[in-house]
Amino acid sequence: MEFNYTMISNAKNGDEQAITFLMEQFKPLMLKESSRHGNLDEDCLQELRIAFVKAIQEFDFEKLTY
Repeated sequence: MEFNYTMISNAKNGDEQAITFLMEQFKPLMLKESSRHGNLDEDCLQELRIAFVKAIQEFDFEKLTY
């Protein structure tokens, strides 16, 4: 997956379509991490979604290193 500065920037500025797009990109990982023994933990999934949105809001482009 290519790192998309514009999409993250838009999401940081409250663009709901950008947030939705990024959530969809990470959906498989969130589903994987919120499932144990074949069972989806809905509470865990919701907490991951909340943490993801918070992480987007707090993302600092200036701290990126390559």
